[in-house]
Amino acid sequence: MRQVMEAEELRKSSEYEHRLRAEEFKIAEAVVQDLERNLHSSILKSRPYFELKDRLNSELLDVKIKIEKQMEGVGEAKKLYSKSLQVLECISEEIHERRKINGIRMPGVGAEQSSCGSSFSSSFSSSSGSGSSGCGQ
Repeated sequence: MRQVMEAEELRKSSEYEHRLRAEEFKIAEAVVQDLERNLHSSILKSRPYFELKDRLNSELLDVKIKIEKQMEGVGEAKKLYSKSLQVLECISEEIHERRKINGIRMPGVGAEQSSCGSSFSSSFSSSSGSGSSGCGQ
């Protein structure tokens, strides 16, 4: 019998709480309808602004995504550039080591000696297999 009494009390308190909340909802709904009625023209006037704002925010998001992709591309290009510089440094070190081994300093690019081409290519090709600097291995 006690459980029935407790259940009846719970039901009554729930009904009372429901009535309070329903009344609060009716009041809030009336306020919303009143605001819509009074501010209808303002809402219509401001609608283009908010539509434009939504469109521009969408475009901004698209641009941000493109920028992020470009930044990723820049990062990849920097890695490739760094690796290329390392390879060039290895090549330079190999050339310097070959010069030390051969003891001959060949003229550089644009030198005015006519025998440059034949002696350079023959000495370079004969020592190209000796790459003992360890670059690229």
